Amino acid sequence: MEMQTGLKLHLICNQAPSSRRELVQASLSHALLEERIGELADADVYVCAPTGMIAAVKGHLLAMGLPEARFHTESFTLPTLIRPKSDGSRHSIHFVRSGLKVTVDGATTLLEASRQVGVHVPTGCERGLCKACVCTKVKGVTQQDEQSDIPLARITMCNSLPRSDIEIDL
Repeated sequence: MEMQTGLKLHLICNQAPSSRRELVQASLSHALLEERIGELADADVYVCAPTGMIAAVKGHLLAMGLPEARFHTESFTLPTLIRPKSDGSRHSIHFVRSGLKVTVDGATTLLEASRQVGVHVPTGCERGLCKACVCTKVKGVTQQDEQSDIPLARITMCNSLPRSDIEIDL
């Protein structure tokens, strides 16, 4: 991307999922920012993160000499998964292509169910924001369907909770 646009993209998180090699696992510090950004005199820095992370990055960069006018942001709030209290209901999750099945309660995400039987699902944020874990739901109802006017065929596995037996195209 840098050769085409002149932009350098750095993806930094405190817990990098092993399947995401482009993510750097590191703690925020002056040294990390100096290493990644380099000379601040001519830099424009764009940060997209939750508000607390933006404030921390901004504090470091301004202390390091970045002019405030060259600091640009976009903030987001990570969704919170609200798990229901167990009502004793159990749901069969069938991973159609792999032929594997698992039975879970209504508080278990489909991503957690996939891990129980060894079905690989690509992940990123594991909070429903990045959409790396989107898969096709062939049959069944999730809590996401309850929040939509029409049943969803494409769902995020990391924050989908079953409300019935589910079939996933995996």
